[in-house]
Amino acid sequence: MSVKCVAWDIDNTLLTGTFIESGTRQPPADAEMVTVLAELGRRGIVHAIASRNPPAAAAYAAQVTGSTFVAVECGWDRKSAAIGRIVTELGIGADALAFVDDDPYERAEVTFALPDVLVLSPEDMTDALGWTFCVTARRRSPSPWPAKRICPGCTSFRSARTSSTRPGRGSPKPHSAP
Repeated sequence: MSVKCVAWDIDNTLLTGTFIESGTRQPPADAEMVTVLAELGRRGIVHAIASRNPPAAAAYAAQVTGSTFVAVECGWDRKSAAIGRIVTELGIGADALAFVDDDPYERAEVTFALPDVLVLSPEDMTDALGWTFCVTARRRSPSPWPAKRICPGCTSFRSARTSSTRPGRGSPKPHSAP
């Protein structure tokens, strides 16, 4: 399955600081993440927010990034629970969602609770535009890349949704240059 939605944390991920601790001087958007949001949106990937913040933080993040978020889960529940609700709300499989968070604890919790979700750090996302999603590694060919990982030189996010790379349709060309 290809990634259809990226769920983002807010603090130190979409923003360069912590929303709730910043008082009246809110942190700006992270310029690199704004670039990633725009490019993935151009490729047809939608965005969501899963954050331990009040709903005002999501509204602020949308405003400063200039992005639209199709689902927002703000609160103090586990991130995996928030992501589960996003998956249900959007009607997609967990394997169609990637989650980005700066906190290694939050990434580990989501990885443990939802092993089908692709979990990434913000640093991973700054490189992600040059990466590609290996949709065929698990089913179609031997691959050094585990299933549900992003790997260089395979199939782009955009072409991962085309009929030529879907399992059982056409002839996928795993690990070929885009």
